[in-house]
Amino acid sequence: MKNILVTGANGFVGSHLVEALVKKKMHVRCLVRKTSDLRWLEHLDVTFIYGELFDYESLSLAVRGVDTVFHCAGRVKGRHPEEFLRSNAEGTEILLQAIRENAPALHRFVLISSQAAAGPSPENQLINETATPNPVTWYGKSKRKAEEIVLSHAAELPVVILRPSTVYGPRDTDVLQLFKTVQQGFNLRLGIKPRAMSLVHVDDLVQACLLAAEHPKAAGEVFFIISQSKVFVNDFVKQISESTGKKPISVFIPMFLFYLILGMIEIWSRITGKISILYWQKLNEYRETNWICDGGKAERILGFSPKVALEQGIEDTIAWYRSAGWLS
Repeated sequence: MKNILVTGANGFVGSHLVEALVKKKMHVRCLVRKTSDLRWLEHLDVTFIYGELFDYESLSLAVRGVDTVFHCAGRVKGRHPEEFLRSNAEGTEILLQAIRENAPALHRFVLISSQAAAGPSPENQLINETATPNPVTWYGKSKRKAEEIVLSHAAELPVVILRPSTVYGPRDTDVLQLFKTVQQGFNLRLGIKPRAMSLVHVDDLVQACLLAAEHPKAAGEVFFIISQSKVFVNDFVKQISESTGKKPISVFIPMFLFYLILGMIEIWSRITGKISILYWQKLNEYRETNWICDGGKAERILGFSPKVALEQGIEDTIAWYRSAGWLS
């Protein structure tokens, strides 16, 4: 692994991965748009390739001569299922086409998929890679379609699929909202049932990416990637509370009220033209109370061993948020 392409390189996960690759003295190409925010990358010794997943010419240039591709790019919010499918599935197919025709010496293609592609888990059961995928959102279905496309090329290309659980850490803007709510003195509890999730710190995910790119037994496989297999959301909030020194007040939000709030967000989104991460399809995720998975396969085959304990991960994330001015 010497000449590497990272798509979505300027994003949360992609930028951390690029940093790790540069530290290893790899030659890294970053596929970005001309409008991309490059603040996490501009100080690094990398080559920028300006293009889109639907621009075959730019993809051909980006993949020419590379031996490893990390496909991190993807759409996480939108108003129509076609938007997700075009970005996450069709874009992946075009990228693979460019690789087949321009990177004959490819050593590994790593797709950063999502736990959403597998869907929620039965109550108190960790799902593993043998479970039949049951995605419940447009996003999850599009990521599952991307997985199917990638696996359809497994006989001709050395592909690997990683399904990270909920990712958190420095630079993340999604879980940040939960940290902000606690900082403001509130613990918003949705419904009355306990909610459980698997978590992965971004540093652990990067470690898994590097292992997946190198391990000879990884090709053709799918792996859940986790740091903690089961964390109750309320316990996660308690840990944030202890690390911030805040004691939030628990506020229970009935599901019907949450539906109303999402409806109002959707209306406002259509008026302003700005798509919120809480688009109405999130209802299908929040109806489910168990998003937990088993990371044993990655440990057995890749030798993946998460390094970031929950307490340390939260403390480091809070420290970074504060240094960046994202949290007071």
